[in-house]
Amino acid sequence: MGASTVRRRGAKAVVRLGWIAAGAALCAVQGVVAPASVAAQEAGPSPSITRRAIEFDIAAQGLNSALLSFAERAGIQLIYDVAMVRGLRSARLRGTFTPQEGLDRLLAGTGMTYRFSGPNTVTLRVAVTGGSAGVVALAPVTVAGRAETGTGSFGAYEAGSATNIPVPLIETPATVNVMSAETLERLNVQRLDDILQYIPGTAPGASGSSMTNTFTIRGFESSTTRGGSLGSRANSVYIDGHRPASRHYHYDRSLFERVEVLKGTSSVLYGAASPGGIVSYSSKKPLYEHRNAASASIGSFDTRRGSVDLTGPIGGLNGVAYRLIATAQESNQALTGKNHSSSHDDRLIVKPQVSWQNDAGTRVDLAYEYSRQDSVADPGILRFNDGSFGFRGPSLVSDDSFTKHTNHIATASISHPLTDQWSVSVDGSYGKNHIDALWDSANTRTAPSRTALIDRDIIRFETDFEHIEGRAKLQGEYQIGSVRNTMTIGVSQRRESYDSKRVQRTIRGSIDPLDPVFAPVGDLGPYTGTVEWTINERAVYLQSFARVGSKLKLFGGLRYTDVRTEFNDSGGSDKALDYSLGAIFNQNHWFNPFISYSTSLTPQVGTLESGAPVPFSEGTQFEIGVKSQWLGEAVASTVSIFQITQTNRVETDPNDRSLSRIAGDQEVRGAELEIVGRITGNLSFIGGYSYLDAEFTESVQYKGNTPANVPKHKASAMLNYSIETNFGTWDAGLGYIYVRNRQGDNENSYILPDYHRIDLSVGWQYRGVELRLRAENILDKDYVSGSSGVFLNQGLPRSFFLTAKATF
Repeated sequence: MGASTVRRRGAKAVVRLGWIAAGAALCAVQGVVAPASVAAQEAGPSPSITRRAIEFDIAAQGLNSALLSFAERAGIQLIYDVAMVRGLRSARLRGTFTPQEGLDRLLAGTGMTYRFSGPNTVTLRVAVTGGSAGVVALAPVTVAGRAETGTGSFGAYEAGSATNIPVPLIETPATVNVMSAETLERLNVQRLDDILQYIPGTAPGASGSSMTNTFTIRGFESSTTRGGSLGSRANSVYIDGHRPASRHYHYDRSLFERVEVLKGTSSVLYGAASPGGIVSYSSKKPLYEHRNAASASIGSFDTRRGSVDLTGPIGGLNGVAYRLIATAQESNQALTGKNHSSSHDDRLIVKPQVSWQNDAGTRVDLAYEYSRQDSVADPGILRFNDGSFGFRGPSLVSDDSFTKHTNHIATASISHPLTDQWSVSVDGSYGKNHIDALWDSANTRTAPSRTALIDRDIIRFETDFEHIEGRAKLQGEYQIGSVRNTMTIGVSQRRESYDSKRVQRTIRGSIDPLDPVFAPVGDLGPYTGTVEWTINERAVYLQSFARVGSKLKLFGGLRYTDVRTEFNDSGGSDKALDYSLGAIFNQNHWFNPFISYSTSLTPQVGTLESGAPVPFSEGTQFEIGVKSQWLGEAVASTVSIFQITQTNRVETDPNDRSLSRIAGDQEVRGAELEIVGRITGNLSFIGGYSYLDAEFTESVQYKGNTPANVPKHKASAMLNYSIETNFGTWDAGLGYIYVRNRQGDNENSYILPDYHRIDLSVGWQYRGVELRLRAENILDKDYVSGSSGVFLNQGLPRSFFLTAKATF
């Protein structure tokens, strides 16, 4: 089994960008959203109006409601007569624009135009063709909005993961951490770990490889991988509200513009999920203006990466826009602290998209993604029986090891306004994932001595995973007295199947952990074992977000879920009525108390030693807190305390890895503080602190113990200073992370060392060109990022990454 037959490097950064023909099928419906003419400006807008880019996502709706949302989001005053816009509709406004660009698009096709009557004040009027005598006098109605924190800030204004509709964070009765597009750029985020490092209450888990990335949110383990061979991992990562349509997914930064971390149970919103919380990615979508970018990166661990992102309207096709993203990467993983070519992570991604929308507000989005990833399941470093760790050790993976992933993913969505207040939408995803792999690595069940020989496991396998999911929802807004309510009624269905065949050989006592040599073993022969499982989930749900007067906001939801699972020859089923309740009272800028309670259901597949299927897991969360805004709303803070419980946590049976066993019930009590925003005109901050008291409350093996990898204390802070000069905008960032008091395994047989880490970043932007240098762990500290018991992942040693980007 030579390396030449299993190793393919050199993924080409140049990808043919030829075909975007899917929009042809939509040409039967005519419509165009043309940019509105910029009105003559009697007073010049402020520089922030013409230069400050803001993320908008305002649904197609009645123009009056759209203008209210726009003013709030853009932080400007709009003056207009409500009677003049009654009966008019706006198209959906989605993307990143300056307030001036956004208003042009919002008014397109409405017959309305505008003029600036002050630096941050806009007066609307009816557009009249022919002559200047057609200006219509307006009965002034002023709509004031709160400004976004602005360029250079880590702050975000609103989020949708907690309520399924965009809601200002200060009005959201839940803890939500947001990484906006600008924050992702300034932190130079490439991996999920980069996102979680600066969010309180989160931490890396037992595995951080490109194969399976596990992590904890508020003390509960989750994974980017659905299932594993036992299907027992809770996947709590979502893309545009859906689970990824692949069992092993790359979550490449080039495809996404925003990441939100919703804390606590979320089954009402997303179906079965971990009770600790979810990570929600928002995909980049086609824009109706030409905006293109190309980037290239080099860095430590032989990182070489290139990406192109092209978007804009398709000429000759009214209302049709496209987006094409292509990314190629070659790099090595850093799980041993040293650069080993045997632990690689190469990928090629191509994602074409097309969108169509008309003046009535109907929008259709179609996307296809092809990705190919060649990576290795690297076990990391060893813990030895003298209590030491194998930092910066040799690779414990054979050069012949490989894992080749191929993903084909298709997504589609359509939304259509029924009235000014109500709309209907349908969306779905389909994916196929094939893996062809050889895992040849060292293995041991107990911590060895430095002189002992350990085992070698060789596993040859293939897996096929298929995903299909669909949703339909009716959403509308109505008002009764002083109560303005947004209601969502929906149904969803998901089916996932997994089929694996494998052959395995174990060679006892054959690997020196300090100087591993992997001799050729020859062909393993035909496959001898199979694993099959399926999950079928159907649900109907009702959600409501109400504004009662000007201060009280309420959220509530019900979700009935019917889940059926099969694992080889056994199966299980469960039905649950989950609910969520939350309220926030916006008293003033600095005192906005909130409270929430929610439940969750997590399906699990597998077989116990008794032959019975593993039971499903249920969770509950109770949280209270206070949200505040400081320094003229430029800085936001959230402080909260919470209690979360989960029943029937499952783990692999160490005596027979084809079986599962019940680890027990888990409870976490904790507190969090997050502060984010712009402290001065040039200085921004993101950071916080979390305290987690986690315990197995009911367990045969672990009662009273603390779950592995959960830090009792975590503190993080990132300061970023930016300044504008005649030679462009410069910024510099300094980050600090401190993690303390983690158990290395569920048995609590040892404690992971505390660690702190310092990061630096420097950036420069000028006329569409951007350079950014990020240095991680500049003090070059050795630390453990996560543990699976005997094997551990070493945290990233001192590393440098340089990215150049051109926008045109």
